[in-house]
Amino acid sequence: MKLILIGSSTGGPNQLKFLLKDIDIKNTCVV
Repeated sequence: MKLILIGSSTGGPNQLKFLLKDIDIKNTCVV
């Protein structure tokens, strides 16, 4: 499983939690 790294400018912790619930390898965001 890949980690999704989200900067505060793209949503912060709330966005990270949402993405982890619906995790997908092709949707990995590295900021």
